[in-house]
Amino acid sequence: MRALIISNPKSGTSETMLGEVIGTIESLYEEIIIKKTQEIGDALRLAETSESFDHLIVIGGDGTLNEVVNGLMTLQREERPTVGIIPAGTCNDFARALELPIQPTQAAQIIRSSHEQYVDVIQVDEMYALNFVGVGLIADTSRQIDPDEKESLGSIGYFLATIR
Repeated sequence: MRALIISNPKSGTSETMLGEVIGTIESLYEEIIIKKTQEIGDALRLAETSESFDHLIVIGGDGTLNEVVNGLMTLQREERPTVGIIPAGTCNDFARALELPIQPTQAAQIIRSSHEQYVDVIQVDEMYALNFVGVGLIADTSRQIDPDEKESLGSIGYFLATIR
């Protein structure tokens, strides 16, 4: 089996976390390819070309996962790899909704156990989402959040952006 790991270093993914995850799952695969995102849109583009992999593992937050879903939806259903989630974002709303562990090694153990859970995908025009579609104030807040505040303050950064 082959796995593609899409890792977003800006979401809090460290080399240590990546090593822990790989150490937990490496015996499952003949080949693991690691791709790190550098800018918005990278995860989407990588997912669009992931049809040759059995599993696509996302190490990142809700934004990274959203890009991956939008990339996967360009593939035919039978071409899409199974997705594994290692939560590494600020809020990790989707992972929490699935009751996934937030600790990376524990989340990797879920992948190791071959646990699968099917989820619905929301489509609005040409865009896709998993658990949330925001409009109005919440969408404005997400667009206007200061990345430095988000990194240093975590979810409190969203509250400050809302107040502004």
